[in-house]
Amino acid sequence: MQSWRSEIDREVDEEIRFHIDPATMTAAVREELARIDPTQAPFDVMTMMDRRAFTTWPQRALGSSFAAFGLIAFVLALCGVYGVIAYSVVRQTREIGVRIALGARPTDVLRRVVGRALKMAGIGALIGLAAAVLFARALEGILYGVSINNPTPYASVVGLIIAAAALASFLPARRAASVDPTEALRAD
Repeated sequence: MQSWRSEIDREVDEEIRFHIDPATMTAAVREELARIDPTQAPFDVMTMMDRRAFTTWPQRALGSSFAAFGLIAFVLALCGVYGVIAYSVVRQTREIGVRIALGARPTDVLRRVVGRALKMAGIGALIGLAAAVLFARALEGILYGVSINNPTPYASVVGLIIAAAALASFLPARRAASVDPTEALRAD
């Protein structure tokens, strides 16, 4: 115990370092500070991790809010892509039936429907990428670790959007590929 007491004498105004869990030493630090100067009451004694968590909670709350809103927007976009592609397939059932009757393979129909969804998602991702670059300058000062020069977040989000669009369009595309041409031509 004597080794850390000498550190307290040298660094009493700044900080105290331990090689063990500092939270267990709070009571001992208070007693030693009271022994050194009984007129000074130690207040606000906390570990550096607790102090960092206390001082950065607004930024963490803002970051968590952005992440939650981003997740909600992603789910809504996924539902929107699915709905638009499913509606498009229903509207084009007759055309798809004619294509299959004329010899189009189901993989061609599948590729066409998924390709259309990927084209829409690509255009949306480019627009979103341009907006993200514009807004990143404002977020750089608010959020820790946000840099407009780091291409990894941009590339990962664009990749995620493209993959989500492919996934959301796969079910309607599979349904379109399995259209029976005679039923499609009869339906009106």
